[in-house]
Parts: sequence; C-alpha cells; structure tokens
Amino acid sequence: MITELEYKVLKALTEEWKSLSELSRDLGEEEYKVLRTLGFLNTKGLIDLREEVEKNYVLTDLGEKYLREGLPEKRILDILEREREIEIKDLEEKFDRDEVSFSLGFLKRSGAIDIVGGKVIFKKRVKTYDDILKKVKEKRASEDEIKLLIGRKGILKLVERREYYTRINENGKKVLMEFDPEKVIYHYTKDVLDSGVWKKKKFSKYDINMRVPMAEIGRYNKYLEFLDKLREELVSMGFEEMENYRIVVSHFWNLDSLFVPQDHPAGDISLMDTFFLKDFNEIIDFPEDLYKKVKEQHIKFHNFWDDRIAKVPILVSHDTTFSSMQLLKAKVPGKYFIIDKV
Repeated sequence: MITELEYKVLKALTEEWKSLSELSRDLGEEEYKVLRTLGFLNTKGLIDLREEVEKNYVLTDLGEKYLREGLPEKRILDILEREREIEIKDLEEKFDRDEVSFSLGFLKRSGAIDIVGGKVIFKKRVKTYDDILKKVKEKRASEDEIKLLIGRKGILKLVERREYYTRINENGKKVLMEFDPEKVIYHYTKDVLDSGVWKKKKFSKYDINMRVPMAEIGRYNKYLEFLDKLREELVSMGFEEMENYRIVVSHFWNLDSLFVPQDHPAGDISLMDTFFLKDFNEIIDFPEDLYKKVKEQHIKFHNFWDDRIAKVPILVSHDTTFSSMQLLKAKVPGKYFIIDKV
C-alpha cells in the first residue's frame, strides 16, 4: 500500500533521472514534502535515489557592485585613456587605497601603464575581467575563468547546495500498474464514515515503524565554523588545501626531511612532543631517491645518520611535516595550506 503523495510521485517519475526541484515543480508540492516521500519510496525499494553536492561560486555584495560599476582596474583605465596620465594620490581620492594598489599592479603587469615618480601614465588598452563577473552571475563561467577571480578578496564566495535525483525502478513500475487509487481512502473524514463508502474501499495504512530522516538539531560548532571561514578565506586568496594529512608518519618525514639532526635534543620528547609507537618496527612512507639525498646531507653536515631511526613510526608532531610531503608534488607557482590537529 502506498500513500496518495507516493502515488503521485511514482506517476511523475520515469526511467530518466529527475531532480527534486524539478519534481516538486511538476507536482506543485513543497520540496520538503516531496523529499520525505522520496525517502519512504526509497525505503520501500520502489525508486532509485542519489544525492549530489553542487558547489558554485556566486558574487558577493562587492562583486555585485563591481558588476554594476565595473572593476576598479577598468574604471581607472577608462580615466587614464581620457586623461593620458594621473597622479596616484588623485586616484586614491576617487578609489579605495586597496583597489588602487591592486589595479595599478594588474595594469602594470599587463603592460597597460607605466608609473614614474608617483604618476601613472597610460600606454595601451588591455582586457579586464568584467565579462567574467557577468558570466558568474549567469552561471556560465568556466573553471579557468573562476580561478582568475578567486584570488581577489571579497568578490566571490563558494556556495554549496544539495540536490537529489530520482527515477522509478522495476519494483515501482509493478506497484504503479497494480495500484488503483480509486479503491483507497486517504482522508478519514466524517463524510467518509457517514456515507458508508468505507465498506467498499480500503483505508490507507500508516506504517509507524517506517524509518524517517534524522532531525537536524543543535548548533553548528563555533570552532569548526571558524575553521571553515578561515579555509574559505585562504582558498579565495588562491591557496590550495593540502590533503596528505595522517596521524602516523616516519621519523624521516617528521624530523629528518627538515634536517633536524638525529642525535640532537630538538627531536627529543621534551622539546617537540615526539611520541614513538610501541610494537611497531618500521614504516617506509617515503621515496627511495629522496631518502638517499636527505641521508647524504645529514652525513655531510651533521656527521651522523641511523637508518633505523629514520624508519621509526611516530605520531606527527607538527604540520610542517606535510609541507615537506607537498613539495614532492607541488605546482610551480603554487600556494598551499593545511588546517589540522597534531
């Protein structure tokens, strides 16, 4: 037995994937009601259901302002094209100082201007990124175009949206073919009872054991919220988050790769909280060619090296360990960060 809304949802589905928003629009029902119904149908095995997290960059209030008025570098270039030259102090009266600083740097690198003795001199017209702002607004911007604006503080922000997609399966088709909604009473009204229509039809059943989604209660952790904002800020400045974190590493990565002498107190428990793992013999988590080069430098400058120490597994004691690892696969140029516990 299926409910009235479950029947309507099944009828609206095909073998092609359909989004929750599209399905809700077709049915004229609120999304939360349709999503709850999809959960029931999925539990009954009548549909296929998948969830996707869609990430999109959108314009901030500042980005919207630049979309209307033009990026500061474009407006400065417009002024220079008319006046041919202008004092920097005069620009700082018309624009924010940070805008002037960034715009002049951009235009200088692009070959559009020269700066001589505090005076900006026009050389040629160059392309600015105003058209990308419009594309972001219209959700048409490519990944490469987005990257050109991510480093600009406060213009874009990353928004995550969860979307659900569903389609009917063979079990659902079978139920749909066999089910007749005209023979089921969904609403328990006085008229239904008085008219006696219930004698010829079945009442819709309520399954009190049906699993429902857990309620999202409580508050977002303030510390985690701070870390997410910090992460978003760093990404907006063009940094890339390192993903090679792990809690157990070799002595080689934690200390040797940073050229801390193996026989020096700097690697001692009292100075760097170095904890060695008991009952673990060794760990080899490094490339052999790098190992040999680091070993040679230790012997050359510190006159000491023990292969056994380098392979000892320990709890990572500082995040610089992962900076060393990242250097093996880092892009040039590249900017990286990591936020983790040690």
